[in-house]
Amino acid sequence: MLRKKPRVPETKSGDPNFIKFSKVQRDYLREVFRRTQNEFNSALESVYTEVGIMEAVIKNPQGYILSQDFSGIMKAKPPEPKKPEPSNPNQPS
Repeated sequence: MLRKKPRVPETKSGDPNFIKFSKVQRDYLREVFRRTQNEFNSALESVYTEVGIMEAVIKNPQGYILSQDFSGIMKAKPPEPKKPEPSNPNQPS
């Protein structure tokens, strides 16, 4: 009786340090990431509402930076306007 070897997904790529995941593995990781990301976003929204900054965050999401240890949120400095470079009259335009 011949035994069939189980099909092993192709894991080789051009880079020897890169291990390629199968479609099922990729889909599974994406689903778990999406689920946890949605839960995190809901929790963050709840905390922002309690603190009273939800409207400000919605108006300017780049204006606030969440600390990596989740101990608080910091207002980001507004970007400085670019200063025009002085033109040199000796350079042709």
